[in-house]
Amino acid sequence: MSLFRALCLALAALAPTAAAADTITVSFTGTVNFVATQLSSGFTVGDPVSGTFQYSSTATDTLPADPAFGIYPGADNFTFDFGGYVATAAAGGSGVEVQNDMNGGAFDLYKGSKTCNGTCTAAMVDAFALEGMTLLLTGPATIFPDDSLPTSLDLTDFTQRNASLAFTNGLTGPEVTALVQSLTVTVTVPEPATLVLVLGGLGLAACRAGGTGCAFGTRRPR
Repeated sequence: MSLFRALCLALAALAPTAAAADTITVSFTGTVNFVATQLSSGFTVGDPVSGTFQYSSTATDTLPADPAFGIYPGADNFTFDFGGYVATAAAGGSGVEVQNDMNGGAFDLYKGSKTCNGTCTAAMVDAFALEGMTLLLTGPATIFPDDSLPTSLDLTDFTQRNASLAFTNGLTGPEVTALVQSLTVTVTVPEPATLVLVLGGLGLAACRAGGTGCAFGTRRPR
């Protein structure tokens, strides 16, 4: 097999990898509606709240045998802003949880959460360190058809709409919670990988220079 034909075949094999999984971005806004006494120096009821995190449309359910409970690890790029207190975190100890018809059909649940364990970037509030960030939505059992990872959410479907920051000092775990008042879910379809495009251009140039047709490895007439 000629070098040029081998390059063409390798590029053809790489082409399907150009399309990656879609990125789902969840964004919300709201207002602080509860502040634990221990955290009153850092937060006030009525503070504006916003947050965002992302996950892949192809995240794998770690409980595939359970049709009512899906856990999808690997949520990423968390940013929660509670009244100017900003917490950020990447993947690790994070994920999306979907519950369908739980407790005998009593409710559906959607939760995006991050457990810090020292991996979050956020300031201390007095003696308390950030322990976790959570978006929690629950509602009637008619919201989800199953426990599949959702690519869209309608806030009006849910009756409980909370976001929270959990803190710890090693002994107690006070929280700040917020009422979520708006929710946006966007799906980003990735562009073809730049590397594959560059290699494709180089490969085409090589095929032409070598007088070898990339399609089916045929040689151009001279």
